[in-house]
Amino acid sequence: MSFVQTIFSHLQRDPGKALLVQVQRDQLVPTSNQQMVQWISSARKQLQDKGIAKGDRVVLLSDNSPQWVACDLAIISLGAITVPLYPRQDEKELAFMAQDCQPKLFIASDEKLQQKVFSHWTDPCDLVFVDALLGAHVESNDQEEWVSLNPEDIVTIIYTSGTSGHPKGVMLSAGNIDYMLDRTCAQLNSSKMKSGNQDRVFHFLPLCFAGSRLMFWTQMYRNNPTMLSTDLANLAQEMATANPQFYLNVPAILERIKKGVEDRLKSQKDWIYQVYQKTCQIHRQQSASLAQKIYFRMAKKILLEKIKQKIGPQLEFLICGSAALHPDTQMWFEMLGISVLQVYGLTETTGIITMDEFNSHQVGKVGKVIEGCEVKLTQEGELLCKGPNVFQGYWNRDKETQDCFEGDWFRTGDLATLSEEGFVEIVGRTKNVIIPSSGHNIVPEVIEKIIKDLVPQVDHAVVIGHGRPYLTALVSGQVSEDQFQDLLEKVNQGFPHYKKIRKLRKIEEGFTVENGSLTINQKLKRKDIEKNFEDEIQALYQTPSESSVSLPT
Repeated sequence: MSFVQTIFSHLQRDPGKALLVQVQRDQLVPTSNQQMVQWISSARKQLQDKGIAKGDRVVLLSDNSPQWVACDLAIISLGAITVPLYPRQDEKELAFMAQDCQPKLFIASDEKLQQKVFSHWTDPCDLVFVDALLGAHVESNDQEEWVSLNPEDIVTIIYTSGTSGHPKGVMLSAGNIDYMLDRTCAQLNSSKMKSGNQDRVFHFLPLCFAGSRLMFWTQMYRNNPTMLSTDLANLAQEMATANPQFYLNVPAILERIKKGVEDRLKSQKDWIYQVYQKTCQIHRQQSASLAQKIYFRMAKKILLEKIKQKIGPQLEFLICGSAALHPDTQMWFEMLGISVLQVYGLTETTGIITMDEFNSHQVGKVGKVIEGCEVKLTQEGELLCKGPNVFQGYWNRDKETQDCFEGDWFRTGDLATLSEEGFVEIVGRTKNVIIPSSGHNIVPEVIEKIIKDLVPQVDHAVVIGHGRPYLTALVSGQVSEDQFQDLLEKVNQGFPHYKKIRKLRKIEEGFTVENGSLTINQKLKRKDIEKNFEDEIQALYQTPSESSVSLPT
């Protein structure tokens, strides 16, 4: 039985239950299993009527909703391939991906989204809207004919965010998904949550992403509910309404929560903020005196427990992935009694290579390699991976597929370290290595992390210097002039001459998805940044070359 059939059987077996619940401000709006079965059956019938068969690609463009989930499951149940796209992505990129996968059908939630893509598509395929696809009344029964899925059959093509060049379609098979669901379910079942095996997760990340899709599939596979956010503008209120045991995060969300709490504490009585700061200081120390331990316990009872109640009364842990999580942020949540468990992987590895274990995790590390998967490091420190999680290749990109393998080993492109205990730490990207005119190899992420450690108000730091005489950096965030002036001297302490940052420049507008500086996963698009801010960078390499900082006028 395929994972889709398992999920569908859960829906059929308990029609009154709701595995998907929409969170709308202060309201919980459940979608009954019976309704989901009806939608899936309707979609299956209409897709068959349109000639959709095994191996056909079907594009799905819609915001998060239970209807999105129904369409996805219906497509895969027929042996067809779902190609999910992110509605907020650049319309030209969306059109490129839609054309690239050569789909037989395009499913959109509304005409506005459809036009966003079709306006850049010269010869579009057939179109159907979500409401029309799900609207027919079809009686469901246990004898419905399901297409048999073999382990090698492709079930989805997920396009990478494209930090350089055009996005590539990652082909994931039924075998990839089945293997990964076994791992994620086993991990959650071992968590010993207070709720037992009937936990609920709050889910706000776009369903089209690999890790995000795996999360709600895992919950439905376990017959557990997902509280689905449909409006990111009201995230804080929706989190409170959902009141989950855990949820999947990206680092930016956790950093936003931490900053929000600290800003509120600053606005209260001065002594409250002083207690908070001293408590944080004690928590960061490797060892504490008896008096400090007593102080910490008192502060936890008086202050920290109240903070945790505001963040999530039933919250037991958080899962975080997609980008580097600052150790201070991870330690801050740990101080509140909320473990932050890191997950590392790529779309090409079905979202996961390593996971933190509930009874064993280290701050700054991304966990241990999951069972059944193998990793090793090259001489240059690149992490290689082999196992049932590795994808089937890029759609219509044979050369790119070959280039990302070294024998049977998939090249992650990430620089890593591996401890004796088996913990993995990601330290940078191989393609991001900067080689200035001195010939030294420099990993920019290490320096960028130090900049953010020195001034937490820095949102992003981008080190520049490939092929240039010295290193410079662009910085964004709410950094004061005094902090900015002091930063250059501090960041260079202890660095050899070739790693020293000679000049800094503050980018007032910041780095965003909208100005082309970040991917939709909030990763730096370094080539685009160098192109978009070419004038600012050129100014950093004008003579004289002495150390200096530059603030916007």
